[in-house]
Amino acid sequence: MRNDPMGRTDDAVDDAVATARNMKDDASNVATNLQAAVDRSVSDQPLTTLALAIVAGFILGAVWKA
Repeated sequence: MRNDPMGRTDDAVDDAVATARNMKDDASNVATNLQAAVDRSVSDQPLTTLALAIVAGFILGAVWKA
């Protein structure tokens, strides 16, 4: 860490960029895992998956309307 104000600002920006990059990578991993789980659920239990999608849609619709 540098002691001058511009150096500290540069360090803070670098840290923020690194944190954002890590968050993007983590979100990408979660999305990939979620997609795999949904694909597996649809192929293994299509009716249960459909029922859950309907319930989730109903809940989102009720929350959206409120």
